[in-house]
Amino acid sequence: IIYDIGEARFLTSDNGFDIYFKRKCRLKILSEAGLEYAEIEVPLYHNAIESEYIVDFKATCHNMENKQIIITETEKRDLFEEKINNNWIRKKIALSGAKEGSVIDFEYTVSSPFVFNFHDWEFQHEIPVVYSEYNSYMIPFYSYSYIIIGTNKLDDYQKLEKKGISNNFRGI
Repeated sequence: IIYDIGEARFLTSDNGFDIYFKRKCRLKILSEAGLEYAEIEVPLYHNAIESEYIVDFKATCHNMENKQIIITETEKRDLFEEKINNNWIRKKIALSGAKEGSVIDFEYTVSSPFVFNFHDWEFQHEIPVVYSEYNSYMIPFYSYSYIIIGTNKLDDYQKLEKKGISNNFRGI
């Protein structure tokens, strides 16, 4: 994985707040065994009333053929749905044209009305990750805790409060 960048932020909605989670990733398929990474999966949570959904999705596969770069694009409409259990589905796609030497770019944004379902982040995967970054922007009404597994600290942790912004929301 060349880079894997994530961002989560709370945005106001008709029901209070929604979490928007965005992920951008670039990877290179180095061997035939790496073709499994050309299958992109996006898990989505739902209950009887509300559900998470993909706002944006885009994936491209870059291949060098006859000294030219051939780009194969995949759009949101190409995703298919797989049921995991009563509360989870998975949108997924296997990128066409992926082979040894392919470079794959994908990005997606998920909107979630479930403020308890803050997305986890893995800085390393089963294969090496050259660069990984995760930014989260929280709302000021709550106190937050984070749990780190596998290391003692983050390379960069900043807490920033924007002064002069009202902390009032719907009378709270």
